[in-house]
Amino acid sequence: MAFFKSWKKEPPPPPPGTSDYEELYDGMRTEVLTPAGERLCTGRIRLHAGDRLDVLADPGEYLPRAKYNQPVILRCVPREGKPFSLIGVVGPNDRKFWRVEKLQYPQAPENRSFFRQSIDVEGYVRPTAGGQRFPCKLMDISGGGVRIVSEKLFQLESTFLLEATLLPTEDPFSITCMVKRIKVRPQASAKVKKFEYGCQFVDTPPSVQQRLLQVIFILQRRARQGEE
Repeated sequence: MAFFKSWKKEPPPPPPGTSDYEELYDGMRTEVLTPAGERLCTGRIRLHAGDRLDVLADPGEYLPRAKYNQPVILRCVPREGKPFSLIGVVGPNDRKFWRVEKLQYPQAPENRSFFRQSIDVEGYVRPTAGGQRFPCKLMDISGGGVRIVSEKLFQLESTFLLEATLLPTEDPFSITCMVKRIKVRPQASAKVKKFEYGCQFVDTPPSVQQRLLQVIFILQRRARQGEE
């Protein structure tokens, strides 16, 4: 039976050692998910030797209580290159840190997963071949894709340019999307049909994806603060 580990002061930094995962580095951003993809927390990595690490709370923030031996997925976001995932279990934990142990690489489908953040943002879509742009509404977004609603009809596997400002303090994003799913949204009183698209980002430069994930971290933090 799982039990809650007693809270205690954050342990001192680990002695010098070599992590088993060369992609990791101290300070790397990560989000911690359940195996089902539900976000538990976000933070930054502190390395240990071997197959374990700490997830540290951001300055001024606190982590929720974790169950000891709880399985988790770490979605790691490097400064350069593509995000990647590790799986492990939670060990000792506190309001300031979670130790994640028994790290290993997940299978490919999990490694491509991202947490999706619900949003309500207005934007625009424009065919990649050029032409008129059309208004749209962003419903949720992740580091790998987005769900939008628009009156503009696109075909499956077609691409368009999405333009949107996710935070007033951030520059707007312009990202190429490929349509993977289409659903007609029922409009009881409107004559014009609206279409819901599940889209995958394609050809996203690493610098743009890194900035996007940082913005999503901020959105997640604000949503979590609003729930408390």
